[in-house]
Amino acid sequence: MYRCKYSANTYYKINFEAQNGKVLINSEDTVFKAGKKITITAIPDVGYKFVGWQGDATCNYPELTITMDSDKNFIALFSPLTTLQLIEDEKILVYPTYINDYVFVSIINKCQLQKSIELFDMSGKLLDYYLLKPGQENTIINTCAYIPGLMVIRIRLGSTFYNKMLVKV
Repeated sequence: MYRCKYSANTYYKINFEAQNGKVLINSEDTVFKAGKKITITAIPDVGYKFVGWQGDATCNYPELTITMDSDKNFIALFSPLTTLQLIEDEKILVYPTYINDYVFVSIINKCQLQKSIELFDMSGKLLDYYLLKPGQENTIINTCAYIPGLMVIRIRLGSTFYNKMLVKV
């Protein structure tokens, strides 16, 4: 004899709150059929950083994938940024390589947060984007296609951003 884990007509509601940021959900609905997997993401407002969840999840990862097996309540917690300091478990290095027009970026991140690198010109135009795979700590950025001048490398570790200036001559 087999039993279903959920009734065919069971639906659950998801509620979330956020101050100084917002919560994105991968659906326009807030009521879901039992067993449905939902992803929610905490996005901080400018000048704030994501610090964790309260409610039905208590962790500090900004993106959660949950299975709807009951009504869910989440509170995204954000705190103000005070200075641009690296977390003591993390180290970011940006330096030129021996090959012209290539820049080496090393992100040592013991927390295994999602890592991405964006390259902007001084007008704010996005020139390139790199998403590092889990466990990947290094990448090389090719700047051959860009004119000399100042650039900004924005490095994302989880929900925290770090900016580095780059001068291409």
